[in-house]
Amino acid sequence: MKILVATEKPFAAAAVNGIKEVIENSGNEMVLLEKGTKADLIAAVADAAGLIVRSDIVDKEVLDAAKQLKVVVRAGAGYDNIDLAEATAHGVCVMNTPGQNSNAVAELVFGMTIMMIRCKYSGKAGFELKGKTLGIHAYGQVGRNVARIAKGFGMQVSALDPFVADDVMIADGITPVHSVEELYSNNQFVSLHIPATPQTKKSVNEALISLMPAKGVLINTARKEVIDEDSLLQALENRTDIMYVADVRPDNADVLNEKFADRVFFSADDPDLEDPRDIDIRLAHAAADGKAEIIIEPDRTIAVERALREAPAGSIVVLGGKGSEDTQRVNGEYVYYESDPAIAKRVLAELEQRK
Repeated sequence: MKILVATEKPFAAAAVNGIKEVIENSGNEMVLLEKGTKADLIAAVADAAGLIVRSDIVDKEVLDAAKQLKVVVRAGAGYDNIDLAEATAHGVCVMNTPGQNSNAVAELVFGMTIMMIRCKYSGKAGFELKGKTLGIHAYGQVGRNVARIAKGFGMQVSALDPFVADDVMIADGITPVHSVEELYSNNQFVSLHIPATPQTKKSVNEALISLMPAKGVLINTARKEVIDEDSLLQALENRTDIMYVADVRPDNADVLNEKFADRVFFSADDPDLEDPRDIDIRLAHAAADGKAEIIIEPDRTIAVERALREAPAGSIVVLGGKGSEDTQRVNGEYVYYESDPAIAKRVLAELEQRK
């Protein structure tokens, strides 16, 4: 059977290799579609029995085209990108993978939070997390990891989740609360982990945000849809002490950045912007496999010293600008960019000596 892995924002190569190994060891075929369009997905899924996606939309149009599809697996906890009613109508089972990236998301919560309370490392005076109050909005896998890390910072943690019994939270050392008003009014920091459902979409609004204590920080690693973005803008205008950070870029991000540059932050969501951590992983695997190809061009710099120490002898090095003829001739999977011409020339000479 054909299993299609379709990701507009690709997995790390190590993850793709792991998925491929499992699929092929089960006697099935994996087909990979990365950075594709909706039309690409519709064409590729036509003869697929299984489909693995990240945040890619699986709607009626996709399901109509997938005549042999039996199962869709969403790599992550949320599944609001999949039309469950249409999947049911088409006889397609939908599964998710809660908890698989929960620690990574929880760590991101604190990475972004610390950056904001330290004034984006601008040198201005900031403040600490120790002794501060944190409210967790939804105490699922991510929320529990956030609570665990928060206690390490010495924070006072409470949580709201109508689907989790009080005694579960109490056993974890967390104070249960029973209304959103109580959660927001009693916590300087609020971390969102609610799914995007008809009940939660645009539920976080100015009325709630305005309840937060002085120097409140709202952290969203859930879904952008749970925020009423117009209302958020109004809240930030009315409360000049409030900060908002998210790894899900809002639709009005440009306006928010223009008006409140010091008080908002959003992770990049462009699938063409590769995560430096993924580059490091791919370079390590490439070095181990002895097949790294390194393109050096004036574009950007990411840990070049380490990368080239690990590069195997005989690596292909192209010195030139982005889009140059030399660059276009190299089609290797493993690509590395260097922006400093001096480093590039020295590295090129070093690699030439290895050959």
